[in-house]
Amino acid sequence: MDKIPSFNSFVEQSIKDNWERDALTDYKGATLQFHDVARKIEKLHILFENSELQRGDKVALCGRNSSNWAVVPAFLLHPLQPDFDVLLKPVVLSNLLFLAVLASLVCYVLWNVVLKQLGTVRASNYIYLNPLVTMVASIIILHKQITWITLLGAGCIIFGVYQAEKKWKSKTCI
Repeated sequence: MDKIPSFNSFVEQSIKDNWERDALTDYKGATLQFHDVARKIEKLHILFENSELQRGDKVALCGRNSSNWAVVPAFLLHPLQPDFDVLLKPVVLSNLLFLAVLASLVCYVLWNVVLKQLGTVRASNYIYLNPLVTMVASIIILHKQITWITLLGAGCIIFGVYQAEKKWKSKTCI
């Protein structure tokens, strides 16, 4: 009976076979060749080996949208070992309940009420205020620092919503 190769060995062989070929490209940005992907995977291995992580530790990776995200799954390839006991912990269950009931159901109902009262165009203008609410909440709850870039972004959002509202009012008043 033939041995079925692992997905890791398939990725490894693909990198070797296509070493000098283009692998990933950012829209209007850099192109990574397969050897670049291999080096990025190697750097991630070195980073995590030196960070004293143990097998089974939970890690969150955050970053901008780019071709680099395609490298992360290649690095993280391991047989799936879901830990369903975690879902039964009260804190996890309460978080899931919060997300399901408040963040999804209640917000969805409220959004539909707003759409009926303001109309889709006007209501859509207000959705751009979400980052401002998030910024204020992160300052209050997470004690995040306000930077000049944050303030500049907040100013741009407020200016954009103001301009959109001003245009909407002028069109509806005529």
